[in-house]
Amino acid sequence: MAQAHRASAEVIIKPGYPTTVNHPHEARFMAQVMGAMVGAGNAHDDVLPAMTAEDFGFMLEKVPGAYGFIGNGAGGKPGVNLHNAGYDFNDDILGLGASFWDRLARQWMQQEKTA
Repeated sequence: MAQAHRASAEVIIKPGYPTTVNHPHEARFMAQVMGAMVGAGNAHDDVLPAMTAEDFGFMLEKVPGAYGFIGNGAGGKPGVNLHNAGYDFNDDILGLGASFWDRLARQWMQQEKTA
């Protein structure tokens, strides 16, 4: 393009975010904790791949872990994805989310003490 306009250009290609890949043990653990809270049929460790950019992938390159989703729908309807004009966070799940993180951390620390 630059040559066509008798100009010069420099192209710099920078790598983007790494792929966010859950570690199996941590993903199963996370699903088990959530399953105990909402029923095993409502928690999954086999989420389909998504074409998203997530900086948590950098952490997963260094430390085993898992990235998960908490359902955001309301009234039995599925939620709308982030970065969508129709997105409306379901405030009713704030307590569930906080309880999940509390339970996840406590159970993770307890398993490390008994290992």
